[in-house]
Amino acid sequence: MFDSQTIETAPNGEMTVRTTMADDEWLTGMLLSYGDSVQVLAPDFIRQRIADTAKKMLACYETDQKR
Repeated sequence: MFDSQTIETAPNGEMTVRTTMADDEWLTGMLLSYGDSVQVLAPDFIRQRIADTAKKMLACYETDQKR
């Protein structure tokens, strides 16, 4: 999905990807699709959006309410 020139691999195997993407719902969904295998480092507003969305998702499973 990412050009190899945008990926830095650390000795421990962790990867950092530096890229530019459109800020839309697709981006949020794509990042969330990696589950806990990804961490958004920047920009802060996308990092916060991912955290907020994950909290809302968790809240759906922490209650006994089913839709």
